[in-house]
Amino acid sequence: MVNIILAIAFIILGTVILIYYNGLKKEEKGGLTFKLIGAGIGFIIIGLGLIIRELL
Repeated sequence: MVNIILAIAFIILGTVILIYYNGLKKEEKGGLTFKLIGAGIGFIIIGLGLIIRELL
């Protein structure tokens, strides 16, 4: 049960990071491009992995 709650939190956090990145102006992105996109996608993948681990 705890894994599912953490998974949902990770998926929400990853989505928020990706939305925040898309909201930045092009001049402000700079070196954050790969870091923010990678972090957002990473959190979503970790969340999905936790859900799969809990269900199987």
